[in-house]
Amino acid sequence: MSRKKKNILLLTVTFCMIFSLAAVDVNAAPSTERYVDINMLSPNEASPGDVVTVELNIDSTANINALSYTFHFNPELFEINETTVDSVWYDDAVNGRTALWDCLKAPHIGFNAEAGTISVYAGALDEGDAPEYNEPYAIIGKFHLKVKMYAPSGYSRFTLSDALTLDAGADSPASMSVTPNDCMVYGYCILTIVNTPKGSISLNPAPVDGDKYLEGTEVTLTAVPNERYRFVRFTGDLGEYNPTQNPLTISIYDHITIGATFELISPEQYAFTIGDTTNGSIMLNPAPQNGKYFEETVVTATAIPNYGYSFVRFTGASESTVNPIQITIDGDKILGAIFEAIPTHTVTYNLNGGSGTPPAQAPVMEGAGFTVAGSGNMIAPLGKRFKEWNTQENGSGTSYAPGAIITMGTSDITLYALWEDIPTLYADYVIDISSAAYSDATQSIGLSVTIYNIRSKSANAFLSFAVYTSNNKLLKVKSRNIDIQDTQSPTLTDSIALSAVPEDGYIIKVFLWDSMTGITPLAAGDSVNMGNN
Repeated sequence: MSRKKKNILLLTVTFCMIFSLAAVDVNAAPSTERYVDINMLSPNEASPGDVVTVELNIDSTANINALSYTFHFNPELFEINETTVDSVWYDDAVNGRTALWDCLKAPHIGFNAEAGTISVYAGALDEGDAPEYNEPYAIIGKFHLKVKMYAPSGYSRFTLSDALTLDAGADSPASMSVTPNDCMVYGYCILTIVNTPKGSISLNPAPVDGDKYLEGTEVTLTAVPNERYRFVRFTGDLGEYNPTQNPLTISIYDHITIGATFELISPEQYAFTIGDTTNGSIMLNPAPQNGKYFEETVVTATAIPNYGYSFVRFTGASESTVNPIQITIDGDKILGAIFEAIPTHTVTYNLNGGSGTPPAQAPVMEGAGFTVAGSGNMIAPLGKRFKEWNTQENGSGTSYAPGAIITMGTSDITLYALWEDIPTLYADYVIDISSAAYSDATQSIGLSVTIYNIRSKSANAFLSFAVYTSNNKLLKVKSRNIDIQDTQSPTLTDSIALSAVPEDGYIIKVFLWDSMTGITPLAAGDSVNMGNN
């Protein structure tokens, strides 16, 4: 096959025409000789078959009367052909396209491919015709070198020598690496043929050892379709060759892979039937026409479960558990799908010491999310308010605020209400339980409570008495409205009926609330532990 198009690598050398320089020797020490520095404008790497363009320029201070130099290249790496030397060089940077040869006579150019040299000489114009200065950055040399197909890997040095009126002005020789292709590395090129059940590709001449050719071998590819098929095109590493030409002759210069596409001449039509899809459905893309597809049509089948169900596997034409699947039509097809119900689990809200009605939650499917309920109709224990829900009764589990989303796992969930003390918003009153005693005769607890009016404020208040077991279980509660005058610190007596006293004692707590809101505390609660009387 023809060699692939390569990127042109541009190398640029900048130097001044100032004084005569002795011949440049690439092997001379940099400390005693000057070399031409070729600055690569594109990566300094080339492959066999690449064309390298070298441009030599003068700078804006140059003033030359004549030009004579020899450009050296490595003949083991590069070859010369008819496009190697441009005889007209232009300066694109100044005044459009100004020719350097307006300043010098036309150049004499000679090259020796075997020695690897290109010699340039341009004499001065006749006296009185030459300008004082040359155009800045004008090109004084432009050469095209092609990397040889069998060039060894390594470096090529570009040098200028025999400079009669030239100062190269650089410190080191330029170099560029040459990357060998696969055929150079292995000594042969490999042609890989991609097989297809619809046809074959014959090769003439036949490869050695099944896939090997010498570099540059011309090979004729012939696509042979099977019965009922016809050739469409070749595929693979064809470069600029016409992929629809059959037979096709190519030249091989690298490892390549070739295949071929064939199509049915008169495809049959086959029925496609959807089988049992209880609790779901199957979508086909593309959709069948009148329940049929043409032979070799590739159909994508997607199983869609109903709500509350999940896909298990296909049945009939495929038993795959993968969803979706692709089916190639080669006959009549029946395709069904099995779906199963997704397990559900319960969510229970535990009041955890509160009272009232806990939130309700319908069963939730595994993998589905549900929203955590708020406090709803729950009643907090006296002196407490709702804080959050937790997966553990003592609050050591995972906490969730109302409105959070929980993804249901594989088991039931219980959320426990966590309560916290209500902070005192006003330091205007202090409650003190002056006395408390149980009477067997009346089966009640007698209380005496003093409310100290610290800031001499008046209040319409709500006083609550509560009796708890020693483990903080509520036994009895009693409340009453009171009016506190701004100059009073009243002492109040009351009793709470209690038919039996717990064996391990009990706790009496007293709270003072703002009767207007029913929830705003006016003072910190007071409590007293009572033994069994």
